Amino acid sequence: MVNSLTSAILLGAVTVSAVPTAWGPPNGYSPPSFHHPNSTLSSTSAGQTAFTFPLTELPSGFPTVDNSTLRGIEQRAHGTLPNGALPTTLSDTSVTVLQLIAFNEIFEVAFFTNLIQNVTNNVQGYRIDSPVLKNLVLNTLHAVQAQEELHFLGANGILASANKAQIEPCSYVFPV
Repeated sequence: MVNSLTSAILLGAVTVSAVPTAWGPPNGYSPPSFHHPNSTLSSTSAGQTAFTFPLTELPSGFPTVDNSTLRGIEQRAHGTLPNGALPTTLSDTSVTVLQLIAFNEIFEVAFFTNLIQNVTNNVQGYRIDSPVLKNLVLNTLHAVQAQEELHFLGANGILASANKAQIEPCSYVFPV
């Protein structure tokens, strides 16, 4: 089990480089004009672009949400977070698994946020000429992005209820 887990982590590290970032003050961030309005993009020496998760939050309120913004995310996701009682204790293995799940989910939010921006902004290779088809694709991508937000909130919610370390947003370098 440990070897399988280690292999999975190393494989993920090869394809995704993630560096934890600190959250800035809620109103102290000036968003750039390229890609997602609340994200930072920077070039790397390898020619890839880093997607830095918002120093504040996405327009949906993610990753810090109240009941109102959670309902909006759930509507876009066409589903809800489970409403059962959360565990107050977790085994060490469960903590590790949930932390890996949360890490993967926040990566997926970053991935779909970038993908949505590429389609929206007609980036080369992402242009959809038909307005009807483009709208359908974007609506689908927004639903998937919201589902990933819920998955992240759910995994971190379980970790929080058991008083375990939660996963924080990161900087990602990956091609969309």
